[in-house]
Amino acid sequence: MRSGLRGVGGERRSPAMVLLRSGIFDAEYYSAAVGEVFPDRRAAARHCVDLGMPARLSPTPFVSLGYLPRRVQLAWTKGNVGKVLGYLQDEKNWGEPFGPLFHPRVHVARVEAEHGGRPEELRTLGPLAHFLATATPHTPMPVAPGGSAAPPTYAVAREALLAHARLVDAQERDLPGTELSVHEAGATPWRRGQPPLPMQGPGGPLVTVVAPLQPTPAAVSAAELILQGQTLHRWELLLVGDPGGRELPLRDGRARVVPASPDADWRNIGLAEARGTYVAFLMPGHHWRPDFLLGAVQWLNDSGHEAGHAAVSLHDATGQVTVMAGSADLPTLRAGGWIDVGTLVCRTEAALAVGGFEPGSRLGADPELAIRLASRGRLDAFPFVASDRMVDVLPQRQSTAAGADGDWLAVIGHAWVDWDAVRTRATERVPGRVSVVVPTFNDARMTGDAVETLLATTSVPDIEVTVVDNGSPTELGQELTARFVGEDRVHYRRLPINLNFAIACNVGFAESTGTRVVFLNNDTRSDTDWLPAVLAHLDDPLVAGAQPVLLYPDATIQTAGTVFPYPDGLACHFLVGRPYLDALPTAEMTFHAATAAALVMRAEDLAALEGFDPHYVNGMEDVDLCLRARELRPGGFRVEPRSSVVHLEGKTPGRGKRIPQNRQFFMERWHGRLPGPEIDKYERAGFTLVRLDDDGQPIPSPRPVIAAR
Repeated sequence: MRSGLRGVGGERRSPAMVLLRSGIFDAEYYSAAVGEVFPDRRAAARHCVDLGMPARLSPTPFVSLGYLPRRVQLAWTKGNVGKVLGYLQDEKNWGEPFGPLFHPRVHVARVEAEHGGRPEELRTLGPLAHFLATATPHTPMPVAPGGSAAPPTYAVAREALLAHARLVDAQERDLPGTELSVHEAGATPWRRGQPPLPMQGPGGPLVTVVAPLQPTPAAVSAAELILQGQTLHRWELLLVGDPGGRELPLRDGRARVVPASPDADWRNIGLAEARGTYVAFLMPGHHWRPDFLLGAVQWLNDSGHEAGHAAVSLHDATGQVTVMAGSADLPTLRAGGWIDVGTLVCRTEAALAVGGFEPGSRLGADPELAIRLASRGRLDAFPFVASDRMVDVLPQRQSTAAGADGDWLAVIGHAWVDWDAVRTRATERVPGRVSVVVPTFNDARMTGDAVETLLATTSVPDIEVTVVDNGSPTELGQELTARFVGEDRVHYRRLPINLNFAIACNVGFAESTGTRVVFLNNDTRSDTDWLPAVLAHLDDPLVAGAQPVLLYPDATIQTAGTVFPYPDGLACHFLVGRPYLDALPTAEMTFHAATAAALVMRAEDLAALEGFDPHYVNGMEDVDLCLRARELRPGGFRVEPRSSVVHLEGKTPGRGKRIPQNRQFFMERWHGRLPGPEIDKYERAGFTLVRLDDDGQPIPSPRPVIAAR
């Protein structure tokens, strides 16, 4: 159920009755779109007028808001049913489609041909209501002419749009809440009548607690005191870190130091040394409540599950207290659900079986182990508060990845793609099939045009296109779904939130079936058969990939390859702003990288490299992938100057917001190993490098100024 669409206050009966009597209201579809069951059609119509239309939801699957004039869209969002219906029924508006699947003029022409004229009921009802009243399940949809596939039938089209509405509702139910969860346990969970565990008797540790070795003796003593205050006594405390020759004042025989280098991952080292049946992680800043370990172990023993986590009470500097209960299920965690590892308790064997923590992760509240455990089985949410923790600012739940930390995105990215399975299924890929992956966010028209122009112009005999929607609003996803109903070569895949370019491309690749893969931006166009000549470069086993020449709409070059003009510095596009013919010399050149706006590679290489690195947020991920791919195939990347694609660069929302962070991560990874300076490429193309400007960023991107020789 979409936030804000429940609970209609007051009833405006007249508009709802007008909508019902119009003949266009599809109560089943609308109920699926909002995820609510209504007592009758009248209640559904009232809800649609009062809440659905202001939220840009349609009362019918065959009208897309984006296809209507802005004045009608405004009336729609105000719930002005009369004005919307007036537009749909007015003959002077029948020359334009109401959505991808319904063109009123096509329906009118079909009816007039069948009846030898225009029947009175068509004039009275209008074309859409007339179609809905007369269509059978097998009636072809009256789509605009010129599509790449035969029109789908009414039943097929409606079921596809119903399925999309149900998908969006299910995904939104799995999203983390926008408010923080607040609760306290009414009763301790281990007092429910089950036989108690032998927690207090003799024997080895039942729980291993892993903590970082803090720099001061007082901090070491504080960790011991937290454990000594627990009502569960069978624990061991592993303090992992570099003692640096210090004498540590360990007062409890259950505590010991596990030496480790300063840059080592103390969590995984401690996990490997754990002797307890269960393991917990005492994160810096946490102050466990006395019954935490006892309650957690008893709860897991009673439920039979392997892992769970409790709530944490957060105290900020102003004295405000908020209790946060993290996410427990895999869909919510994959959609940005929050969890604090300082309240996680799990069976040691389960944590080891899933590989522990992500190596090198710098996260404070780490989701990766929780995601892996949830993938293996249920992750319980203990109904009690485990810990008190001081914070500077109370955190907010993550509902989008648009501004997320790269480490968080890397964890989420691994949760969305099982790379071992992708590599295992490599032999099942169809030889000769070309898989095109098109990521999109908050756009339907431009994306649909990119896919349609590709399919209309390509001579590739076996091609599939996967459009990966990064959590766009319902109306945009409905429009994309409707546009390609019946086109078997196009698959639509929706992610619940915006997970950005890298993860979307990886998901699309993982679900593709071809041996050759094309990553194509949704803001590209071409009226020529550009793809076969680019694919031909993969006939050379040394070549890692290839791209066409990308052009601006004015036919000047946006990029004819990627070059590194600085020594050990960032790359830039080649021959920017030059006429298209200036790219011809690139036919004889080899590049270290290419652009992912239109990039061809082998599926086997992408599987081996695990695709794009999701640490990058909409920038630098393609250069990084290419440099890694060149380590597999020293022939590098080629540019095909006979092929061109127009690129409306910068049209996709969200690009460029993380430029400094992307560049810093890139340089940390590739410093000392970057190619360049590649000044010779300009000379081979017939130009003189006049000077190297830059874009003024702390880590600058070069802006070559060149002149024809």
